[in-house]
Amino acid sequence: MPTDLTPYVVTGLFALGAGLIGVGGTLGGQWLAQQSESQRDAARKEADTQRDKRSDERAIRDRKAERLRRAYQELLILAIDMSVRAWRWRQLPAEIQKLPDDQRVARAEQLVEEAASRVGKQIDAIMLESDTHSAEVLDIFFRIDEALRELFFSVAHELQQPTDEGSGVAKELVDKIQLEVNRLGDIVRAHLAELEKPI
Repeated sequence: MPTDLTPYVVTGLFALGAGLIGVGGTLGGQWLAQQSESQRDAARKEADTQRDKRSDERAIRDRKAERLRRAYQELLILAIDMSVRAWRWRQLPAEIQKLPDDQRVARAEQLVEEAASRVGKQIDAIMLESDTHSAEVLDIFFRIDEALRELFFSVAHELQQPTDEGSGVAKELVDKIQLEVNRLGDIVRAHLAELEKPI
């Protein structure tokens, strides 16, 4: 009696198929795990690269902010000094009239020396940053300098030929200078605050 081997062959084929599926599943699972790990590694590398880039940008921004802070600080000190000079000059014609002739000449020479604004490295440092806010800051500063020069010529003229309206012009120029100094301070603070925002 011949034995029917079909059930054994079918069972063997199922066992073989299950074994192949198991091996394929194991290999497929390992491949998927490797792919997943590769993707995580790539994502970590990208995140590290982005973090390093932000860190570099932050360091560059912080150095720029520090350079600008120093330049702005020096420029503000100079602007405030100009404002104080303007206020003193406004009082000068009445003050000089009380002085003896030899002291008048010395005081007038002192006025000319004071009029020479000592600007240079502050403006250079600000211009090197080539920022739109920097241009606005310099525009304001130059308006202060221009008003101070006008005041100087007004006071110098008033010293030579006293007039009644001389003190009114001087007061307007002193007020203009003070307004511009205040505006300069506001712009500088706003610009520095903007530079300090988180990246």
